[in-house]
Amino acid sequence: FNRAFEIELTSADNQNKQKFLSNETYPRVYIRFVSEGLNRIEHLFSLEPDLVLKLYAWMIGDELGSFVIDEHLEGIQEGINQILGQIQATLDGEDAFIIHDMEVKLTESIEKADSGLPEIEGSCVNCSVSTSEENFTIRHYLWSDNESEDILDSETDVPSLSEEESVDVH
Repeated sequence: FNRAFEIELTSADNQNKQKFLSNETYPRVYIRFVSEGLNRIEHLFSLEPDLVLKLYAWMIGDELGSFVIDEHLEGIQEGINQILGQIQATLDGEDAFIIHDMEVKLTESIEKADSGLPEIEGSCVNCSVSTSEENFTIRHYLWSDNESEDILDSETDVPSLSEEESVDVH
């Protein structure tokens, strides 16, 4: 992306999916996938279309688009696959995981966002992303079919994000 990012994370457990979606402004770009390792976790990332346009332009070194088209969604998906692939390559044994069922789509309304999502509660992580010029928020909603699983603070050494954390990404 040719820029430094600072990321601050805040989280909340036991979040209702409907509450999560109703706090969104539409249209939104949703990135949904499943990760499976020791646990099976479903992920839904929520981004504003303007952020998707900027990420895509930064990724390929091109001009900023006016509105999100399929090319942008496919490019973002490819970028995510590359990043997750690099992470997967560094992990083995109990830390290893696979990603499947990835979908990146522009969603015009809460009704369309709500279709196909389970009625179970999950956790929500708000990612405040800053560059030297701009600030963005990416919301990450995650849930597991295993109701006894505490997603963000489990015995599987997944770090607890209950306090605000700051991470530098270059």
